[in-house]
Amino acid sequence: MFGSLVKVFGVSFLGSLRSTTCVRIKYGVDPTAPCLHLGHFYCFFVIKFLLRCFNLCSFYFVIGDYTAALRSLSNGSNIASNIATITQTVQCFFNCSKFNFYVVRNSNWLPYLSMQFLHSCRVKDLLVRRALVGLNEFTVGVFLYPFYQSYDNFIVMPHIEVGGVDQLFNFCFYSSLPRFTDILFVMVPLVLGSEGIFKMSKSFSNIIAIAGCVFELFNHVIKLPEVYCAYYFFLFRKFIYINVGLVKTFMVFTCLYRLAIFVFIARFFYRSCAFKLLSLYFSRVYFPNMFFNFIVFSSVYLRSFMVTYCFFKSTRAFKKAISNHKVCINGIRICDFQFVLLRGAFYEILIGNSCRIYICF
Repeated sequence: MFGSLVKVFGVSFLGSLRSTTCVRIKYGVDPTAPCLHLGHFYCFFVIKFLLRCFNLCSFYFVIGDYTAALRSLSNGSNIASNIATITQTVQCFFNCSKFNFYVVRNSNWLPYLSMQFLHSCRVKDLLVRRALVGLNEFTVGVFLYPFYQSYDNFIVMPHIEVGGVDQLFNFCFYSSLPRFTDILFVMVPLVLGSEGIFKMSKSFSNIIAIAGCVFELFNHVIKLPEVYCAYYFFLFRKFIYINVGLVKTFMVFTCLYRLAIFVFIARFFYRSCAFKLLSLYFSRVYFPNMFFNFIVFSSVYLRSFMVTYCFFKSTRAFKKAISNHKVCINGIRICDFQFVLLRGAFYEILIGNSCRIYICF
């Protein structure tokens, strides 16, 4: 899906990564909710792809318990229970035996900020980065969260960091600091919420949680409009091929997914005149039984049509989402930036001269 890493990231950067002893990949989550949602799992899919590209990798899953305590009104007991549930979900998703898997908390280092890091931050560079992303607010609170996330990178020192497109200013914030380590930032498109307008976020109360039985997840998705059902089924189709701990549960979901596709195809093509003409032609020439002809025709030809249908519906929904000002945190819109199409499914965002950020589709 993502093409060749050599064509995307470049030979020089990829060669420097492969020459290192162990490639460190970082991803962070704030435990403000007791479960993860589909937006996090879309990032996990990209991380899974990156982990397979290197022989020896270390995946650092940073839990922002310190920043979650500052942002949310939940008490410490709720955050502790959320951390336990999220950690169990991530360990179930990734096969941790094939690479080094670390779960760290930023409360271990954020209360003890280094003076070296504080003196390296220049206000002029931060204001320039703020202006480059097209935002006009210059308050102290706006810089706090990117500052904490940059200090996480200063401690973990990853080679690759994965995040959503709403992390754009946070990535630019770190790029304005002196280069302690060269980090490649990979941004993942935001997943639409259940209402189909805003991004999937806990603050908007439109998440589809990955928790409990998969039948609950299927029942929640199947009640949505047909356009958004196709969008989420297209995402689920990617998750099915990932090695997940709950294999039996996902096999049941795969059967339900194929059954839903078959019912949708049957309703769509049975009402169309083209299908009636084709079925009449095939029934006279090849098969006398029209029902048997319908089964053969739908199983051979219409499966690819449904996949294409889901792809175009999800693409249109994503384009509709990025045109909305509120789909990203702090009002960042993806269409405000200049993209350069690379080979594969990655796009490079040109911000300044030294900031290397990639967005993958």
